[in-house]
Amino acid sequence: MVKAKFRDQDAYFVLHTEPQGKQQDHFPSRMFVYFARLSELHGLPGYPIAIFTYTKPPRAEPAEYRVKFPDLEVLRFRYRTVQLNRLNWRKFVRSKNPIASALMARMRIAEEDRPKVKLHCLRLLVTMKLNPAKQQMISGFVDTYLRLNQQELVVFEKEIGKLTTE
Repeated sequence: MVKAKFRDQDAYFVLHTEPQGKQQDHFPSRMFVYFARLSELHGLPGYPIAIFTYTKPPRAEPAEYRVKFPDLEVLRFRYRTVQLNRLNWRKFVRSKNPIASALMARMRIAEEDRPKVKLHCLRLLVTMKLNPAKQQMISGFVDTYLRLNQQELVVFEKEIGKLTTE
């Protein structure tokens, strides 16, 4: 639950973030079920956000769930989406947000840019001066989700060698 300023008003609400690691046709209905359960449990309005972390397919995922009949639309449930495979990693290179440095590893990346993206992710991580535990968690995420092949590792190591200790 969150108590926060939302559009300049104090508000209590349930912030429901749902990470989704693979494409599933029934995801919108599951989003609605979770939303309804959280609303019932807490008695507060919910703000639902789906975070799609998979790389394929790149098509836009739905942001709503509908139940309708020929004569009546019974339900139209909408939620925010963040679809990493549709975001360009270059827009986040200068971000001061440690989550952005991790999530760049799951964004749309051209094959030839993979070593460069990993380098940028880790460079951002070092410049943020996070505590060692947070650094290790984020670098582990980057290592897990942006695994480089042998040729890419050679390019990556060469680029690391060019960096200054600053």
